[in-house]
Amino acid sequence: MPKYGLEFDLVESNRQIAQLGDFLRSNVGLYDHTRHFEWVETTCLPAITTDKRRALAWWEHGQMVGDAVLKPLDVGLVELKNFRVANHAEQRGLGGLMMKHAFLETQDLLAEKGLLDERGENITLQLDTTEGGVAQAFFEHVGFDVVETSDLYTPGKAEVIMQRQISLH
Repeated sequence: MPKYGLEFDLVESNRQIAQLGDFLRSNVGLYDHTRHFEWVETTCLPAITTDKRRALAWWEHGQMVGDAVLKPLDVGLVELKNFRVANHAEQRGLGGLMMKHAFLETQDLLAEKGLLDERGENITLQLDTTEGGVAQAFFEHVGFDVVETSDLYTPGKAEVIMQRQISLH
């Protein structure tokens, strides 16, 4: 639905998946570029095409400006594997809008996969990010709490695991 030139959609078509791949490769951020590119090509995109992960994207005037990749883990639990706003689109409130869409899609994804609890009320969105970075501050701002700190990917480089309970009632 266009609003101020912004459109949201699930990434499903081959064209959209190709656009997402380009977006992920061109918006690496602070990650190890080689490992990030490998993750995009061998893990992320194949999991989206085989329906093991759900990708969401936001476009502004036809150009992708943000994405989120959701991975169902267990009953009531989804991991946010990627959440990114293009550098030129930052500081305009897009991240908060994207997160609201991600919350709604988390519930839909769990329902489609048969992973909602009996009442559909206990939903947790989990993610990991670099400790102390801008991303951690953003996720804390939108209600995530740090539940663990670990060297998940690179020895000596701490990542925080964060969670947020989602209530859509």
